[in-house]
Amino acid sequence: MRKLSFALLVISTILIISSCMVPKTEVERLVPPSNSQEEVIFTTQSSNGVYSADLIVGSNTVIGRIDYWVDNDEKLLHVEFSGTEDGWLLTETRVATALTIADLPRNPGGWLLNPKLFPNYNIHNPGELTSKFVISLESLEPNTTKIYFSAYAEALRKESKYFSQIGITAPCIYFAIIYTEPVVELRPILKVDVDGKIDLSRVTEYDWELSKEASPSVISNLRHDDSATVEYTLTATRLAPEVSDTYTLTGIATVTNEGSLQADQVGLKAILLGKNGGSWVEIESKTLIETSSNTTVAASDLVGISRPFSFEFNPGDYSEVRILAEATDNWPEIVDDFEDHLIPILPSSQTFVDESASVIDMPRNLVEFENFGFSVDHTGTWPWSASQWVLDNISGGTKKYSIVITNVNAPLGSYTLTNDATLTENDTLAKREDFARVLVSTPEPQEDILTLEATVTGSFRWGREIEYDWEIEKSVAPETIYLDIEEDEEVTYSVNATRTLTDNSTDTFLYKGQVEAGNSLTSNLTASGVTLTISLLESSDGGTFVVAQTSTEQIVDLDPGDIVAKAFDFSSHAFMSGYYYRVKAEVVSGAVSKTNTGALAGPISPTSLIEFDKTATVNDGYMVPIGFDVTPDSDYAWPWLLSETPAATTYTFNIMNMEKESGEAKVPNTITLIEDDTKQERSDDATVTILVLAPGLNAIVDAEVSREDKVEYDWTIDKSASPTVVTLGIGKEVPIDYTIKVTREPWETVDSTYTITVSAKVKNDGPGSALGVKIVLKITETGDEVVLADGITMTEGEEKTYNKTFTTKTYSPSYTAVLTVTSTNDGSPSDSDTADTPSDPNIVEYVDETADLEDLITSVPAGFSINPSTLDLSWPDLSDSATKTFSLTLKNVNALPTGSPYYLTNTATVTEGDTGEESSDNAVVTITVSGGSWKGETAWGGGYVGPRSDEYLSNGNKAWWYYFDTKGPATQAIYAGQNLVSGASV
Repeated sequence: MRKLSFALLVISTILIISSCMVPKTEVERLVPPSNSQEEVIFTTQSSNGVYSADLIVGSNTVIGRIDYWVDNDEKLLHVEFSGTEDGWLLTETRVATALTIADLPRNPGGWLLNPKLFPNYNIHNPGELTSKFVISLESLEPNTTKIYFSAYAEALRKESKYFSQIGITAPCIYFAIIYTEPVVELRPILKVDVDGKIDLSRVTEYDWELSKEASPSVISNLRHDDSATVEYTLTATRLAPEVSDTYTLTGIATVTNEGSLQADQVGLKAILLGKNGGSWVEIESKTLIETSSNTTVAASDLVGISRPFSFEFNPGDYSEVRILAEATDNWPEIVDDFEDHLIPILPSSQTFVDESASVIDMPRNLVEFENFGFSVDHTGTWPWSASQWVLDNISGGTKKYSIVITNVNAPLGSYTLTNDATLTENDTLAKREDFARVLVSTPEPQEDILTLEATVTGSFRWGREIEYDWEIEKSVAPETIYLDIEEDEEVTYSVNATRTLTDNSTDTFLYKGQVEAGNSLTSNLTASGVTLTISLLESSDGGTFVVAQTSTEQIVDLDPGDIVAKAFDFSSHAFMSGYYYRVKAEVVSGAVSKTNTGALAGPISPTSLIEFDKTATVNDGYMVPIGFDVTPDSDYAWPWLLSETPAATTYTFNIMNMEKESGEAKVPNTITLIEDDTKQERSDDATVTILVLAPGLNAIVDAEVSREDKVEYDWTIDKSASPTVVTLGIGKEVPIDYTIKVTREPWETVDSTYTITVSAKVKNDGPGSALGVKIVLKITETGDEVVLADGITMTEGEEKTYNKTFTTKTYSPSYTAVLTVTSTNDGSPSDSDTADTPSDPNIVEYVDETADLEDLITSVPAGFSINPSTLDLSWPDLSDSATKTFSLTLKNVNALPTGSPYYLTNTATVTEGDTGEESSDNAVVTITVSGGSWKGETAWGGGYVGPRSDEYLSNGNKAWWYYFDTKGPATQAIYAGQNLVSGASV
């Protein structure tokens, strides 16, 4: 099958990235979750034709939006990214288009989308608020009605100079409707209307507490015919209420059809969203009409279908909510309508719960107690069932009453009288209970009796959830047919669906109950130091049980008749299928113990099973090319409801050529399976290619980019002397050391040439000849265009091959070669190939790779000499950085102090080998001559010539003068010379 690529016109901005030293900054990266699922985003089209969606970085951080629309007149797809929230700026955006989701750029050998392979991209440094793309749709075939594209973005937000965030979006997939020639506007047009109302109802609910005390609680040594009075005190307290608000939004959503065709597979959905100054966030959604129900709305039905909805929600921090209604049909569009409502502050209705209560008090074992030989005078107290203590909308209260206990003929021993108080809340009928026990003992000793009790109750449940996956495959035979006008042929489609059990099974165990531990009424001793041990017992066969889990706790001392309830929960245990389980309770007080078991379960198996996606719904759709007629057979009936696996079906299409004279047409047919619970989709397609015998031109172009770079080195020089300051008397000398450091700096590119080599092939696959063929090759980035052929005829099987080379000095990250072929009796095939520019330089020429170094003493002051006497050093053809050193000896021959300071200057020069550019540096040694100054001295002198004769003087020779300071000390140096020193006097 021949695939044609799109010619992409991308508006991009190329920025030079600069860097600088900045303080250490903390960076937070917001990246998409590793398990994010690939899905197609269907957004609502506005009245001006623009689709909009949130631009999300990380997992749920909204930083702006993406807008896109199709210009059908100019055949262009516009995509605009906007960073509009909280200072986010876009630094990189990428877009890739395709006719199917599978054709989007993905990792080689894998299924993940790879944004780095997207052919259209913008890099922004610094970041910008917007980033735009304009992509040509010229190459799309007629009757193409939809296009997919994937969009990717990176953004930056600087909170401060010490903290910033980098956001990265997942490569989301978007969908847009397009119209290519010819266009027949015959379709349903859905409209949706929503009307809602929001209410706040408030419930104020009170809880109560009840306590009861007996005084005295112990009556000791009550003898026969003796009596004792007991006073009971009841205290009821109403606690602070719990206020709960219920927010309800109810209304009706209506979908109508303004189009000229019936709307099929209509779906209607109500969505509740909330907002508090930021973006709208979904709270809850409800499906009012399932698309799988095959609901239809007739053409021009302006009454439509209405469905009520009701949401009960917690507004949280939202200040307002939106009710949004969305309607769909089997056209790939979504229409919507919405209403905004402020969150109400005051309730429309208010209810008070349990603001009142009543209390009754009754003896628990009065008959049993009196049968032991006691009488109880409770006149005016019990029973209370006839006269309850009513607490009508008050905060509580206290009630006291008394009874008289008389020992009539009770045997020797200890006895208890217990009575229970019960508070019943008026509305919920919730009960609060407390009891008071009075222990009565007779004076004579008796045998000690302590009997403990333990009772176990509980239940076991095992819930299991499993999930299925469905796969669907579709094929057609034959895939290609040849039809002249009024010819027809049948093609048969085969569909196979299979269901497999996934590993996503979940087991939930619940094993809870309680143990009641107590001191029997037959006891006459208090059980002290009581411990309760609760154990989970496990058995593989129901015979021998072992302890799987246990816990022991200390409980309060138990008087006779006291009972304590303790809950147990073993739900977290790793239960084994088919095993047996039960709970054992052991209560111990000293040497007395009681053991009991209960809550037996087993052999255990799931008590409830929930199966997800056990069933699925399959729908099929196809498109009829212009000039043809497609008639399905009677087996073509949808939806196909699946509940068993495997499942298969076949159906037949009759395809007839009504008026197509030449060329190629396609009948695309897509089967879609939707899993009924998770709504995951599986799809496959089979396309029949119809060939009407005519010339068949194909275009193939391949491009490669190479580069040649010219680089240049710079040389720098640094010269120093040691020492740089010397003091020399006449006849004195000193060594001077020199150091020359020459540095070859890293090369820089000064010139680059980029060569685009293109191989273009055009072939006529027949069966007819192509007339008036024109072949044009263009390089998009440079604007170069060449006509390779114009007006030629290509017979069946004829192939034209062209090899062209283009050069440019202008850099582009990649270059695109576009090959366009037109013919007077065939279509206009085209192909394009984008080749990346090599990122690594290909250096073909080095400039100033070597340099010459020279050093010259430029100035030796008078009265001094150097050794060596001349100094002209050179180091030719240096190929890398180097350090050179040398020394000389400086001597004061006859330089006087009066000329100080003197300067010895030395210059080093590096000359670059190709350009001849020079860099120089000097080293200067400052020389001071010792001997002092004569200025201000008085002197004695004369023509004393010592051993010299007058003849010596008369021949022009100078006399020697002798100097000393006439105002100086008695002992001082005398200086001699042949020249009278300035400032001295004779």
